Amino acid sequence: AGTVPVTRPLTEAEVTDDYELMTGHVIVDHFHRHGINAVAIPGVLVAGHGPFTWGPTPDTAVDNAVALEAIAHMAILTATVAGSPPTELEPHVLDVHHDRKHGTHAYYGQGH
Repeated sequence: AGTVPVTRPLTEAEVTDDYELMTGHVIVDHFHRHGINAVAIPGVLVAGHGPFTWGPTPDTAVDNAVALEAIAHMAILTATVAGSPPTELEPHVLDVHHDRKHGTHAYYGQGH
């Protein structure tokens, strides 16, 4: 749970060398440097490129892409209404939202 990770932009050399491979390296490097668990946070925005999501199955990866798109939509609407970028949720609120769906005693949205 937390903010959507955003990588650094790829350098000109990385884009010229092997764009697709280097995009993967930038994602992996970002997760390693920031101690992000790729299972817990199954998506990232690559600066200057766009979203990448994954999961244990293709269907889960698609579900994660849909969720990331919904999060982005809510963020832009919030910024528009507020007249400024959205602020991060307090950790205690963020934890509740995460844990009720994904925690050991999850109860929200368990209808599948």
